[in-house]
Amino acid sequence: MYFHFEVEVKVLNQKEFLILENLSYSYTDRIKVLKDINLRIREKELIGIIGPNGSGKTTLLKCVAGVLKNYEGSIKIYGKEINTFRRKEIAKIITFVSQNFSPAFDFTVKELIHMGRIPYHTFFQNSSIGDQEIVEAAILAMDLNGFENRRFNNLSEGEKRRVVFAKALAQDTTILLLDEPFAHLDINYSYETAKLIRMRVREFEKTIIGVFHNINMASLFCDRIIVMNNGKIIAEGDPEKVYREEIINEAFKTNCTIISHPRIKKPQVLIDWK
Repeated sequence: MYFHFEVEVKVLNQKEFLILENLSYSYTDRIKVLKDINLRIREKELIGIIGPNGSGKTTLLKCVAGVLKNYEGSIKIYGKEINTFRRKEIAKIITFVSQNFSPAFDFTVKELIHMGRIPYHTFFQNSSIGDQEIVEAAILAMDLNGFENRRFNNLSEGEKRRVVFAKALAQDTTILLLDEPFAHLDINYSYETAKLIRMRVREFEKTIIGVFHNINMASLFCDRIIVMNNGKIIAEGDPEKVYREEIINEAFKTNCTIISHPRIKKPQVLIDWK
């Protein structure tokens, strides 16, 4: 069963710029991980993808990021098939933030954030004053002032995530693809980081497509929810419309109760305990 709900356009002049049509992907010849995915993404949307393990969420992100190329169907950005972009061209449009970021060397915070500017330079080209200004703006945006010379490996998990997002902002792309952006964070850090990132992506006018294991966080963070199961989209729309007991139960094979957050008025999922 497929549930589709119209999404309220919350930002004026949002244009559809990323279109997926009949997208399928197989890691082997026999097993399709993605099955006929159709999506139309607007500028400045905050989209959350939820679903059980193995439902194809991360594979979908990797196809959009250009990491996985041998897909069936079509992925177009601004009308151009993503497979026709060179790697550096994609890196100026899409930032892919993986769940686990482990740099090969023990860089400082500022050095790592500065790496977001790499797609804009040739191998021997030095950074410009404009690059420095963008890096400084990213540092301030993620509340990392005073952290510039600290070693990344000496930071807490919450601080590391802020550095990774600052690097993503410094890359200055239209789309941020986030794979489990708040994994490994305790409850306070995850929600505080989520609120900060949501505020900054609105300010910087970015589009976010994120994979979430925490479905209650996804409801609070996102404008639009996509529910996946067994490689297919089974529901999409505003959280208030998608978070229905029959949809969540079908996707996660559980029994749940949906309530409204008492302050924020967003749907939250309670798993029935028997």
